[in-house]
Amino acid sequence: MLTINTVELFYQYFYSHKYKGSKYKFKRSKATKSVCENFLKLVDKHYNLQTVGEQFLWDYFIFQFQYWHDAALENPYSKETLIAWVVGKKAFERWAGRDQSFNWTSDKAIIINLYAVQKKDLFTVHEHEQIVNVNRFDSSARIRRQFLNSDSGFAMCIEFTTLFDPADKSCKKCNNSTECTAILKANFPLLYNKRLK
Repeated sequence: MLTINTVELFYQYFYSHKYKGSKYKFKRSKATKSVCENFLKLVDKHYNLQTVGEQFLWDYFIFQFQYWHDAALENPYSKETLIAWVVGKKAFERWAGRDQSFNWTSDKAIIINLYAVQKKDLFTVHEHEQIVNVNRFDSSARIRRQFLNSDSGFAMCIEFTTLFDPADKSCKKCNNSTECTAILKANFPLLYNKRLK
């Protein structure tokens, strides 16, 4: 699932590549935290936050940084692309109203070569964090068994387990296994590949 940290990580990555400052570290403030929280609320309202992952953020950030590259519009006071310009309400509305053909051409955006951004840089770092965090859950099987096909079961699995695992008998019996697999694939692609490919 996307978090404020994930959004900030993506912003830091794209920003540092745009301005060629590989040492750039994003500094969170109350204002930027609020902007990121509101962005996640917009994503949740539009898509359901549980169903989008890093691929969504990759496409989203490519779109936004490409927009600002094309517009050649920068803040005259600080000479930078601010996070609010990328994940603010107007930016999200621009994304929601984009030409849908972008969905099939995002990997050919000019800024990919111009800024030297590579999906593997970001996904490798972030997915490694996810795999490490996922391995902390020893109780996934117990939770799956305890809440199997109950009203709150799917929510409990999303919140407290490592999602669909074909080796777990409870997952095979679960009424939500298809949706759970889709969430696993969107949010934890390395774990998905390890379990299902």
